[in-house]
Amino acid sequence: MLQNFRKFSKAFLYIVIAAFVGTIIFAWGADITRSKGEKGIIGEINGEDIDYKAYGQIVDNYYQQASQSSQREISQSEMIDIRNRAWSDMVTDLIYQQKFNELKLNITNVELAEHLKRFPPQFLQRHPEFQSEAGGFDYQKYLSTMQDPRYVQFWIEVENVARNDIMSVKLQELAVTAARVTGEDLKEEFIDTKELMKFEYALVMKDNMRDPEIVNDTAEVLEYYKNHLDRYFKPAEAKLRYVEFKKDPTASDSLGIKQQIESIAQEIRDSVDFAELAMNLSEDGSAQQGGDLGWFGTGKMVKEFEDAAFALADSGDVSEPVETQFGWHLIMKTGEREQDGNKEIRASHILIKFKPSGQTVSDMQNLAQSFIEEANSSGFEQTANDLGYEVLNTGPFPKGNNAGAMGQVPKANEFAFSNDAGAISHAIEDATGIVVAQVETYRPEGVRGIDESFGRASSDLTQKKLMARAFAKASGIYDLVMEGTSLEEASEQLVAEYDVTEMISRKGTIRKLGRDPNFLGAAFKLSSDNPISGPIMTGKGAAVVKFLDRQAANLQDFASEQDTIKQRMIGTIRQQDYQQWFGKLQDASNVKDYRDQLYGSY
Repeated sequence: MLQNFRKFSKAFLYIVIAAFVGTIIFAWGADITRSKGEKGIIGEINGEDIDYKAYGQIVDNYYQQASQSSQREISQSEMIDIRNRAWSDMVTDLIYQQKFNELKLNITNVELAEHLKRFPPQFLQRHPEFQSEAGGFDYQKYLSTMQDPRYVQFWIEVENVARNDIMSVKLQELAVTAARVTGEDLKEEFIDTKELMKFEYALVMKDNMRDPEIVNDTAEVLEYYKNHLDRYFKPAEAKLRYVEFKKDPTASDSLGIKQQIESIAQEIRDSVDFAELAMNLSEDGSAQQGGDLGWFGTGKMVKEFEDAAFALADSGDVSEPVETQFGWHLIMKTGEREQDGNKEIRASHILIKFKPSGQTVSDMQNLAQSFIEEANSSGFEQTANDLGYEVLNTGPFPKGNNAGAMGQVPKANEFAFSNDAGAISHAIEDATGIVVAQVETYRPEGVRGIDESFGRASSDLTQKKLMARAFAKASGIYDLVMEGTSLEEASEQLVAEYDVTEMISRKGTIRKLGRDPNFLGAAFKLSSDNPISGPIMTGKGAAVVKFLDRQAANLQDFASEQDTIKQRMIGTIRQQDYQQWFGKLQDASNVKDYRDQLYGSY
């Protein structure tokens, strides 16, 4: 077991990143930040630098996890999302750390030890070294390892991870105010949840009120538009045309990747440990577990991989290099069993992905730069036509939203809304490619004119008229009921939808209406003394509701449940307070993002 833990410790950093991305900053501390001006700084948080290596490690790990779970190549927009998520996590956690240091908080060794005993980290609970023979987490094995002096260094690293959880809890305790919930608040929440009522109702759907057809004349639409100008305010909107330069590996790159996997295969033949090579070299999430893919049967892996894996005869056998859509693999069989009558194997692998070389990326960058220079001289579309590039189009998009098929590309968005129509961008780069864009159209924020808004204004006016028709019909149903007709008969006579609810609470949902506040608010005001509502405007039309039954909340149960209700309400309030506190902390932080200077665009 000690030998296994030595291997495990070598992979520990990778496990930490995968399982507790947020702990990287806490656990690495000063290793993540460097003095100002040092090469490779990709950002600052309140004057403290962020090193590109730490950031790149998180990005790579997120990428590997996404690629492994989807079993396909990650798209450009997904890659940008991954990088932005990694950046956001680093910023958030460094702000936490700075606040923790500012408040001069500390975590004692006793706190650490007690926390690890009570809350074993999930990534350790899943690790094979802590599994019982039955396959579950062996808590006693976990405790005995904590007390074993041979693993002191290992547990020091684990404690660094645990500091994150404790740190977060301490900050939350200081950040949130003492949430107060009055007895009346508790009773109101109890009644809202426990008081049940049953109704019958008639619903006139406004969308069923189109006969006769509604025709809006121009004067009506114009009058409606003038009276509702706020409905036709739009944020700034832009439209880009763009050309993509894909960072696809060349034939030479692919040959180099094949040679790399063949070199690794030779190391294995020379008795280098497979799991250690996987930890250090494999380019997917399984590297954290020494390449272990767990148990799988047929039909679970791509065909080329599956064929090679099931062709291995004995545990410990390693395949020749196998090519799939993901790259080149080496596969080691580690077990075989029957599960529900089907053969399953357990295997580990080393994956070297297809990726462009530095020279290929440099060539793409040069092509993009040449395109920019020519486009500035001869025109964007003309240059694209002359050089044989396809011109793509985002379609109109508002500021901050996805740029059409280009996806969420912040630098493209920033370019689109800070330049006039016709402007050509610099090379906007990410891991999968380079984009050069031109602003096709730009419109500032403001109320759109009647020419542009006429269609929507006419539609809005139609909806208003449909609702008026629905309300008028619901009023007719109400009149019939007040004259003695049953609600069901009145619904049938005037062609409305009729239904009866189950016993529901104020937090319940109504068929076809959902949790409509107008409906539920009016319904729960009814009683046997006041059983019929007037016409109610709902999100879908107009309704008339009739009281049928009420089951009062049993206040005798309130005493036994109020502590649970109180804890739930306090938890909600504290969470809201904490989010508000951290939001203000983020707003007050000075965050500088230099990633585009190093990588191009995010």
